[in-house]
Amino acid sequence: MRKHIIVAKDNTGDVTSVQDAIDLIPDGNKEPVTITIKEGIYKEVVTIPLGKDHITLSGEGKEKVMLTYDNYAGKLNERQEKIGTNNSATVFIDGNYVKVAGITFENSFYREGLDSPGRQAVAVNSSGEHLEFHDCAFYGFQDTLYVRKGSAYFASCLIKGDIDFIFGAAHAFFEECEIQSLYGGSDVDNGYVTAASTRSADPFGLIFYHCRLTADADMPAKTIYLGRPWHPSKETAPVMSSTVFIECELGEHIKEEGYTVMGNVHPKTERYFEYKNTGEGAVINASRPQMDSITVQRYLESKKKIIAE
Repeated sequence: MRKHIIVAKDNTGDVTSVQDAIDLIPDGNKEPVTITIKEGIYKEVVTIPLGKDHITLSGEGKEKVMLTYDNYAGKLNERQEKIGTNNSATVFIDGNYVKVAGITFENSFYREGLDSPGRQAVAVNSSGEHLEFHDCAFYGFQDTLYVRKGSAYFASCLIKGDIDFIFGAAHAFFEECEIQSLYGGSDVDNGYVTAASTRSADPFGLIFYHCRLTADADMPAKTIYLGRPWHPSKETAPVMSSTVFIECELGEHIKEEGYTVMGNVHPKTERYFEYKNTGEGAVINASRPQMDSITVQRYLESKKKIIAE
């Protein structure tokens, strides 16, 4: 079996598409395989299926390598059924111990109208355990990054979107990342950064550490919520959303109340906490509970549960 596969659009590699490279890896793989992706824009849907583990995707830089597609939740399949949010992703990562570096992931679909039906369009949908993303970018609008389940670590990444653009039930740790909210045209409400659906039995959900929350230059102040609790209707296990921001820099676009309802679920029933955040959006009030230093340390140490030794 090949241990190194090169993808190049100009036919100078082993294959010309990322999916073709993944298809060369046998099912049930347990040996490290590196896929080097040369400069280019690759418009394709990519799937790393369950059972294909220990794969490294190494791009030549997030400014040079992009995986992109334009599926969306309201798109109809061959049976004239909507494909839904879960199936709208550009890239699906269901394998375990997958490492990614130097790649931009994009869902280019855009529809006006924040939170309008069928607008959801995912760039990456992940469910694998022990995933790592280093110096990557994730571009989309509604539902950009779906950390559906499993565990994932993001270091020095850029994530852009407008509605619930980081969401899901995974244990996901974001370190030194930029989280950029896109302007939706409103003077009052322009979206939500997160929509965690953490199961009640899971101790950790979305963790942001030393991250910068930024926004478009024309974004009005106090028009973005840090998060809202997502309780999926099809989820049978109890859900108690968990999202924490630790020593992050929060821009002026963040609303003072921080969190809001989703459906009939109130943020006060969930696990939303902050600790020593800075910036104009770092407000301390009754709706934004703060953690103590001992609890913070427990959350920070949870990174060790994700990163493979």
